[in-house]
Amino acid sequence: MNIHNVEFLISAAAPKDFPQSRLPEIAFAGKSNVGKSSVINRLLNRKNFARVGEKPGKTIHVNYFTVDRTCYFVDLPGYGYAQVSQKEKERLAKEKAKEKERLAKEAAAQKEKERLAKEKAKEKERLAKEAAARKEKEQRTKDKAKDKEPTAKEKSEDTGVKQ
Repeated sequence: MNIHNVEFLISAAAPKDFPQSRLPEIAFAGKSNVGKSSVINRLLNRKNFARVGEKPGKTIHVNYFTVDRTCYFVDLPGYGYAQVSQKEKERLAKEKAKEKERLAKEAAAQKEKERLAKEKAKEKERLAKEAAARKEKEQRTKDKAKDKEPTAKEKSEDTGVKQ
């Protein structure tokens, strides 16, 4: 891998903006102002390729860098501190609430799917037991009918013919 063949790809504000190609990702995560962007610059031997700010919370999007077209360096926003406007805080809170709601719906749908699968399996088992009981009953009926049939000796005695 040629670590010097690097291109800025995208600054993603939401998951829908993430790259669609599935290259391996090397993510740089940590608290705000610990030097994630600086580490990327140091690895690439570049001064300000990944933007470095003096104030914490400068990286607010997920920044993707393509390295030799074989993987991504992903510069993640820091956690624990962010200096953003009230409007941005509200937008982020709404986004988080939507995601939470989506995950709850997804979990409920999965639970319902599992419940239906269990119900179907129970019904299948019940039908199999019914079929087995019916077959067993038919066999007993056949066996009883066989037991009631006169033997050849009994038949000949009834007709008066000797064997």
